[in-house]
Amino acid sequence: MKLPRLLALTAASLLASVPAFAGLIGATVTGTLIFENGFLNRFDPGNGNVPAGYLNSSPGTNTVVISGAATEFGYQGGSLITANFSETQLFITTDYSQPSTYSPWTMTFSSSAFGGQALNLVSESYAPGLTASLSGDLITINWAGAVVFPGGMRATYNLGSAGVPDGGATAALLAVTLLALAASQRWLKLAR
Repeated sequence: MKLPRLLALTAASLLASVPAFAGLIGATVTGTLIFENGFLNRFDPGNGNVPAGYLNSSPGTNTVVISGAATEFGYQGGSLITANFSETQLFITTDYSQPSTYSPWTMTFSSSAFGGQALNLVSESYAPGLTASLSGDLITINWAGAVVFPGGMRATYNLGSAGVPDGGATAALLAVTLLALAASQRWLKLAR
């Protein structure tokens, strides 16, 4: 086997050992929506204002199973606020029907499916912008509130493999392996 092919196969096998993200469909997630100075979880249908058609609608709860065919969380107050998960993304939307000053809010989502993953902003039209973080199995999203005119705001986040930090051990292993292969190939040429 020629050296370039051997090196490529070795590199591919080492890189293929990175764990893959299994996706979110079928995972259980618990969601909260809390407005500033509030204490009620607005994604809990027991607190009212969860419209029909969302997975957290009554008689359900604010713990749902992520579905590719339905929006997981909804709240209808002075605006319609939704949170929808796909296999690898989170979509946050707010639709405003009248101009007003809207209060800041915090959303949280917890699921064991989030563990070891990364949360990355894809696009956003919120003003001011959202702040988002993923720590362990908890996603936290904050909006600072604003004077808003009729229309909508959207944000899309990717959820996926963050990789497991190994202090460079994988790169070092790859480098040593490639050097050993190159040395053995050179030794084989000299032995001929």
